[in-house]
Amino acid sequence: MNRRSAALGLAFIASISLRDRGLRVPTASAQPAPAPRAPAPPRRAMFGGDARHTGRSALRGPREAPSILWRARTTRRIFASPVVDARGRAAVGSLDGAMLMVDADGVTRAAVRLPTRIFSSPAAVGPLVVFGHDARAFIALDERGATTWTIPTAQDADAPPAVGDDGTLYLASDALVAASASGEVRWRRELGGHAFGAPAVAGDAVVCTDLNGGITWVARRDGAPRAASRPGADLRRRAGAGRRRRGGRDRRGAPPRLRPRRHPPLGPRHRRRRARRRRPEHARAATRRGDRVFGAEEADLRRAPTTGRGSSSSPRYPCAAARVDRDDVAYVGGEDDAVHAVGVDGAERWRVSLGADVDSSPTLLADGVLVVGCDDGALYALGARPAR
Repeated sequence: MNRRSAALGLAFIASISLRDRGLRVPTASAQPAPAPRAPAPPRRAMFGGDARHTGRSALRGPREAPSILWRARTTRRIFASPVVDARGRAAVGSLDGAMLMVDADGVTRAAVRLPTRIFSSPAAVGPLVVFGHDARAFIALDERGATTWTIPTAQDADAPPAVGDDGTLYLASDALVAASASGEVRWRRELGGHAFGAPAVAGDAVVCTDLNGGITWVARRDGAPRAASRPGADLRRRAGAGRRRRGGRDRRGAPPRLRPRRHPPLGPRHRRRRARRRRPEHARAATRRGDRVFGAEEADLRRAPTTGRGSSSSPRYPCAAARVDRDDVAYVGGEDDAVHAVGVDGAERWRVSLGADVDSSPTLLADGVLVVGCDDGALYALGARPAR
């Protein structure tokens, strides 16, 4: 046995002897325990890209005119916009009541069939996909498509959910509701009309619009009212985080009288007309270097040449929302049956015809790949075909 082994043996015997006598064995100073880390906020995705609905994306879209990579079919129009869930799948709802979750290869990994229409674009928070439908409820699905929870509403749930930076869901219908990702309702604030557009979150406030022309600001923490405006205009708009604007006043500066909107019976002759009135993408703009970019019912595009019929002046009823990639290229659908890419200079980079109106907002599924819903009932993926 060498000297080193003998020294180690003596030290071991000495430590045992000290422990047997109840004495403390000197040890190296212990490192302080690391402070517990705060839980990371859940991954979130929603209409407009974020809770302010800026329409911006960190991905890059197709540089050249893309090809149609795949289609995922439903039986009726898709007005809602797709979002990308935690597993990288495109989730989108259709007027036939289908909610599809389609992977990057075009394979439908989960599908839920509801007996009512889905106008609401979904939101993804953690592993859940949350959306509203015409059975007067918001519903949360897990990654397999199983229902996790349901929050009932007094009116149809047409507005897309918004998700705060802490994972709180803001759901708008006849009232604005704040709920946790587990489905627990934290507060509820009644609105003056039916909400069709997604609420927006900015700072410590939530702003929501309704079809009677009301604009409501409430506190994020408890739903306490901050401000309200009743301009009397038919605001088919999604709320955006920006300056407050009033509108809809007559020549004397007084708000006009509100008149109830009368809808025809939902017979075969009226279904298409009513569906047209209830487009989910009304007037939601994207921001790009100080510009606001959006599509219009007359197939016009702000900050860009005409995309088809109509004039490039102020559109009357904006409907399709734009998405802007990291290179500030805007992608927008139109009623000329095409998806358009428009550069910062307003020049059209490319267009791809899908054969039917595009009321859904394009969403970037991955670098170089767009997904968008179409009035022919299909979810399209657009991108460059891989070289063989």
